Amino acid sequence: MSGLFIDNIRKIILEHVQNEKFGVPELAAEVGLSSSQLLRNIKSATGKTPGEFIKEIRLNEALKLLKENDYTASEVSFRVGFNSPSYFNKCFHDHFGYTPGDVKQMNIPEVTKKTSAAELNMDSGKIQNKTKSKKKTILITFITTLLLIIASYIIYNYFTDLNIKKTSEINIPEKSIAVLPFKNLSDNKNNQYFADGVMNDILNHLSAIKGFKVISITTMEQYRSTKKTAPKIGKELKVSYILESSIQKYKDSIKIVSQLIDAKNDKHLWSKKFERELENIFALESEIAREIAAELKITLTPAEIKKIEKVPTKNL
Repeated sequence: MSGLFIDNIRKIILEHVQNEKFGVPELAAEVGLSSSQLLRNIKSATGKTPGEFIKEIRLNEALKLLKENDYTASEVSFRVGFNSPSYFNKCFHDHFGYTPGDVKQMNIPEVTKKTSAAELNMDSGKIQNKTKSKKKTILITFITTLLLIIASYIIYNYFTDLNIKKTSEINIPEKSIAVLPFKNLSDNKNNQYFADGVMNDILNHLSAIKGFKVISITTMEQYRSTKKTAPKIGKELKVSYILESSIQKYKDSIKIVSQLIDAKNDKHLWSKKFERELENIFALESEIAREIAAELKITLTPAEIKKIEKVPTKNL
């Protein structure tokens, strides 16, 4: 009986996994129990509190998404109900023993209904020990060789890197950005045209800012499915910043997750989730452009603000 009860609880949590506000009171209401009754039943069956059990389900679903899809950690955090990517990273590491960024690089087993949390933690512990042992062996093997040539290597590379850095700083404008093609997270793959349209509008808004270099949409098309890092793209396009976004359209609502990256230092400067009704899409595009300008400390003129906020049509 407890097994059927827990399976039903798990199913309900997964149905609401994207809703960050779905907690113990909402779960109790779904199953028709009081919060105290829910606590006793879940505690008896799993040894965990309802809150702990909900978080575990969210984290297991996050691991599954990271293994099966090409999502970033920030995108996954929002898809499993974490509003803060940094808090998601902390919870993920505390639960599994490794970060979301390590998932792609490690042979981590997929989460299934038959995989218990204890088994998953046991497997991850073995993986970590194996990885640490391998890294230690590689380090010992190479460190002796490196010590023999370290003095000349440092001197040579110091002056080489110094020249490259000076040249790079001269050639790359401080106020420059590349907007990567938006990822379509909608179930309907045909909504990619909609994602491309939103990307194009935001790019045009940024282009309206005087003295702000924006890479054209034609040039950015080559990076639609790229695996290149932000520093690599920034160096190729000679830009200081990268805007990476995903969009999900469902019926008359849209959700956009955008991240502004310092291309030179591969550092996230700004990350935000926007949820609006479809009829407000043009206002949302303007809002994103203004927030990017604010993050980069760009003062917009009244004429630029007017151009960015101009609604091209009232007929969706």
